[in-house]
Amino acid sequence: MKQCLNLLFILVAIAGYGQSSLDSFALSMNGDTIELLSHPISGHFQYSRNQVLIDRGSREMAASFSDPSRVLLRHASVSLENDQNNSIVYRGLDPEFIRWSVYGAEIVNPNHLSNAGRLSDVSSSSAGGVLGIAFDAISQLGFYGAPASQEKLSSLSASLDLEFDQRSQSFLKAGLLGMEASYQSRGADNTNVHIRYSTVGLLTDLGVDFDGEEIKFYDGIIRGNITNNLQYVLIAGQSKNFKSALADSSRLQEFKDLQTIDYSSEFLIAGLKYKHGPWKHSFFASSAKSDRASRLVYQIEQLNVDTDAFIFENDQRKFSYSGRYRLSQKHGLSDFFLQAGLHSNERLYYGIDFRGNDNFIRPGFSWSRSIDIADWNLIVNPQLAINVFENGSISVRPEPSLMSSLRRKQHSLDFNFSLKNRNSDFNRYMNSRSMNPDRSLGTSLSYQYQHVKSQTKFMLRVYRISLSTPAFELRQFLQYGIGELKENINAELFENKSRQSSKGIEIILDKKWTGDWYSQLNISYIDSEFDGIGPAHGDFGAVANFILTRNIKLRNKRNLLFNIAYHQRGGSVFYSYDPEQSEFSYTRLSDYRRLDLRLQYNYRNSEWVLDIQNLTGFSNDAYYYFDAFLQMNRLESQLGTIPILSYKRVF
Repeated sequence: MKQCLNLLFILVAIAGYGQSSLDSFALSMNGDTIELLSHPISGHFQYSRNQVLIDRGSREMAASFSDPSRVLLRHASVSLENDQNNSIVYRGLDPEFIRWSVYGAEIVNPNHLSNAGRLSDVSSSSAGGVLGIAFDAISQLGFYGAPASQEKLSSLSASLDLEFDQRSQSFLKAGLLGMEASYQSRGADNTNVHIRYSTVGLLTDLGVDFDGEEIKFYDGIIRGNITNNLQYVLIAGQSKNFKSALADSSRLQEFKDLQTIDYSSEFLIAGLKYKHGPWKHSFFASSAKSDRASRLVYQIEQLNVDTDAFIFENDQRKFSYSGRYRLSQKHGLSDFFLQAGLHSNERLYYGIDFRGNDNFIRPGFSWSRSIDIADWNLIVNPQLAINVFENGSISVRPEPSLMSSLRRKQHSLDFNFSLKNRNSDFNRYMNSRSMNPDRSLGTSLSYQYQHVKSQTKFMLRVYRISLSTPAFELRQFLQYGIGELKENINAELFENKSRQSSKGIEIILDKKWTGDWYSQLNISYIDSEFDGIGPAHGDFGAVANFILTRNIKLRNKRNLLFNIAYHQRGGSVFYSYDPEQSEFSYTRLSDYRRLDLRLQYNYRNSEWVLDIQNLTGFSNDAYYYFDAFLQMNRLESQLGTIPILSYKRVF
C-alpha cells in the first residue's frame, strides 16, 4: 500500500513544491465558502477543500456531548488523542499545533480541564476535557486544516475559529453532564447570556463524595450588539480537579493513590467585532492560567521521587487583531487583510522555567477570479501574506498560497497549496539567540463528484504536509514529561529543528436513501513520520468512520432522531527514552474502535436526548506509563461506556 501511496504523493509534491513561491488559496467568491460536499444530515456539515464548517445543528451527532470540537471525530483524517479530551489529531499531526480564534483573532485555549487524558497530567495548549463554550452559544465553528487560506491563522496544522452571529434561544437544560441556562433578548441589541455548571460539581457542592475526587467546571458568555455594526463578546470559565490520597494505606494500588493532587484552571476572553460594508475588524484580549500541585502523603522506601517534578504552572496572555477590506471588481474580488498579535507564555514545567513570546504583524493580499470557458468553470485564488516576527530581531517571512478549482457539471477538481510560518511557544531559553520559526508546507489535490438524481456525493483527496518543528527530543519532553531528558535540556535543543512529513488519501461517500435514511462512509490512509527517527504519535495508518442517521417526523409536531456513528483507527505510537543509550524506541498500541449512539426526541418546546459513547464497551489502549509505586510500566485504558441523559425546555 505504501508504495502505491508514495507514487501519488510524488505527483502532489511535484505540483506543489515546484511552486515554492506560492501560498494558501481560499476558494471563495462573494465571501462564502464554495460548497463541494455537504453532509446530508440536514446539511449541517460542509466538507470542502481542507475545512469543516460546524453549526448548532451538528450537535445531533452521536457523543458530541455539547462540544462542537468532538464532532470533528466523524470526518476524514481526524481522530482524538484520548477519550478523556477533545485533542484533535489531524492528518497525523500533533494536537499542540492547533490554534483557536474568535472572528479570526487568536485566543488562548478555551477548554476546561486541559490536563484531562494527558500522560504528563499537565495542560494542553489546544485541548481539554470539554470546550468552555457550549454548543448552543455559538453559531459556527470553522476547522481550517493545512493547506489553508492565508486569511486564517498561521497554524502548522489547523485552526479553529468561533463565530457568534446567529441569535440563540432562551432555555433551561438539565443533564448528567451539566446544568445550562440561556437568555436571548428579543430586541435589536441581540443580547444573549449563557451559563453552564457541571452536574458533578453541583453534586460535590451538595456534599456527595466521589471517592475523594472533585471535578467541576462552570462557564458563561455574554454577547450582544452595541450598534448595528459593532458586537461585543465576553467569555469566562473555570475548572477544578482535586483528588485526595487514599486514607486507607491497605488499598494502595498505584502511584496516584499516594498523592493529593490539586489542579485548577481559568480563562477569560473579551473582544469586539466590527463589520460594515467592505470592512471587517475584530480585536480580542484573552488570558488563561492553570496550576497543578501534588504532595506525597505516603513515604514508601522503594520510591525515589522528587515531588517538585510534579508541579506545573502556566500563564498565557494574548492580544490579537484581525482585519479585512474587500474590494469588488469587475473580474473578481480583492482582499487586503492584516493580523497582529502580542502573545506571552510563562511556564514552570517539571522544575524548569520557560518564558516565550510570539509577537507578530502579518499583512496580506488575496485575489480571486472565476473564469467560464465553454461549459467549464475555473476559479483561481492566489494569496500572499508577509509574517513579520520580532523576537530580539526582526525577521520577515513570505507566506504564499494558491487555491484553485476546475468544474464541469457534476465534477470538480481542486488544487490547494500553502506555506506558513509560526513562532514556537518556547522561542527563548537560557538567553539563547532567537530561533527560526516553525514551518508548514502543504499541498492537496481532490476530486469531487455529485450525482443529484441518486443524491450521492463522492470525494477523493491526496495530500502531503511537511513540517519543520522543535527538536524531536524537546517535543517528547514538553508533551509527555520524559523525566530522563530533564538534565539534558539545553539551549541547543530549542534551536534545533526536527522534520516531520505527513501524506495520505481521503475517501468520502455521502448517500441519501429512501425513507429519510442518510449515511456517510469515509476512509483515510495516513503516513506521518519524523524523518530519520520513526512514526509520529498520530501515525494511525488508517482511520474509518461510518455514520447512519434517520430523522422520523411523528404526529403532533413530534420528532425522533436516530444517529449511530462508528469510528476505527490504528493504534497510537508512544516513545520511550533510554538514558544509558541516549536513544528513543517506540511502541504501537492496539487498534482503536468505538460505536456511539444518539436518540433525540423533540415535542414542541421540549427535547429529550440520550447520548451514549462507546455503546458496546470496546476496551481501547490509551498510553503506557511508568508507575513509581509498582516500579513497572502500566497500560492505561480509554474510557468505557458513558451514557448521558439530558432534558431541554425552550421558552
